[in-house]
Amino acid sequence: MLHTSALVVEGECSFGVNVAVVTADHLLVVTRRADNVRSGPGLWGSSVNEGLSRLIDSAGRNAPDLHDVARRGMREELSLEPPEYTLTMPAFVLGMDRTTR
Repeated sequence: MLHTSALVVEGECSFGVNVAVVTADHLLVVTRRADNVRSGPGLWGSSVNEGLSRLIDSAGRNAPDLHDVARRGMREELSLEPPEYTLTMPAFVLGMDRTTR
């Protein structure tokens, strides 16, 4: 699994993709963060939370494809490949109010 981290400085923001996985029997998959991670240890969250990486997700100067980022997160976080799920993007949210620690 690829782990990336970024220091968030006041006035800057990070950008990522959250995926809500709903099973065939209509159950929501949630995940719990490990206790030894720097950001949000032990917290429960979305099925997949994947941060964008300029090196991995951008081809040259092109913008990243958010569906590709979500697919990467599904593979890295849940070991699922595209034939095993259907991916849709029902919402796009931009949150800019972030407190630094």
